[in-house]
Amino acid sequence: MAASGWWRVVPFGLSIGLAGVAVASCGEDVRAPVAPEVDAGDAGVADTRDAADASGDFPLLKPVVIQDKQNHPLGIALDSQFVYWINNKDGSVRKLARDAKPLTEAATLVSGMASPERLAVDGTHVYFTSLSVDASKVVRAPLTGGGTFDVFALGERDPRDILVDATHVYWTNNRDRVVRRQLKASGAAETVFDVASADGEPWGIAQFADKLYVTTYAVGGNIYEHPKTPSFVPDAGDAGASDAATDAASDASGAGGKRAIAIAQDTALAVAVDAANVYWTVKNTGFVLQIPRTGSGSPLVLADKQSAPLGIAIDDKYVYWCTNGGEGQLRRVKIGGDPAGSTVLAEKQTACSYVVTDGNFVYWTTEGPGTTFFQGSVMAMRLK
Repeated sequence: MAASGWWRVVPFGLSIGLAGVAVASCGEDVRAPVAPEVDAGDAGVADTRDAADASGDFPLLKPVVIQDKQNHPLGIALDSQFVYWINNKDGSVRKLARDAKPLTEAATLVSGMASPERLAVDGTHVYFTSLSVDASKVVRAPLTGGGTFDVFALGERDPRDILVDATHVYWTNNRDRVVRRQLKASGAAETVFDVASADGEPWGIAQFADKLYVTTYAVGGNIYEHPKTPSFVPDAGDAGASDAATDAASDASGAGGKRAIAIAQDTALAVAVDAANVYWTVKNTGFVLQIPRTGSGSPLVLADKQSAPLGIAIDDKYVYWCTNGGEGQLRRVKIGGDPAGSTVLAEKQTACSYVVTDGNFVYWTTEGPGTTFFQGSVMAMRLK
């Protein structure tokens, strides 16, 4: 059904239309793709190696393969000079100069890690999560490469997303349902806050100023705001997690600084934040959502009926995300929503995973069909 506007979420899967009447969510009305038409046998990207475009290797608003034959690439990050990514199946972290020609061979910083997933960079190191049945951990490796690394935090049970600021590294600890941090200089990991089992597992994490924003992956999951400083106090005699009743009371009162700014999010995953808003993807319902950082009102639906939306990124005008299901797409919509719907930037991005942007370029990873190794790609698109 064509959309006449956009909606705000209310409980039990209903939405508020512009007239203020509760209605069921409708299919999304999208504008025509801006990506170029391709042959059926194409991977859905422009071949820029022989391009005659005046813009050289990165024509405007056309998807470009900057690295192919990758082994299930997942997390991706940027600094001013390089793009970095994780290859989950061969356990490698790789980097490529952002001004390099497409398909220039990327450098391997470290390899042989156990199922790395997400990463973050500062001026000297890359930090990434590594999932193992017996020894999940957070690992640090120098940006100069050479294959050296050190285990930054050991015994972290299923760490997922990760970020870094000037002094600390922060990550979500999936199995223990806690958010953790550790000084970059020295010291041991400490728990910043925990969530109740009914709220699911902490998954995505983002930061703005002195606050963290965390999604929890469950049917009854929430979007939490919490100061970067710890407020976690375990119950006497327990193994390091407070009980559900204590957590629920804390959430309701804001005690300890934890605040649920959106509730009952059905399997929330990736999250991004700017000075005004928090943005996130919801896997099961296919929503891409926005809410003021103050947490007032109901979330604004930027897009619905998305096929397993996963990674999310923002610049000063747009929200970008990957659809991990179906044929896979990279999409974007204006911050605040657009009555015309979202735009498909790139089609046929099989298992599109995570995305990052600096406002001039957007980069993303695609795992490929998943039946064999080395069918994933790292992609780029010039936005201006």
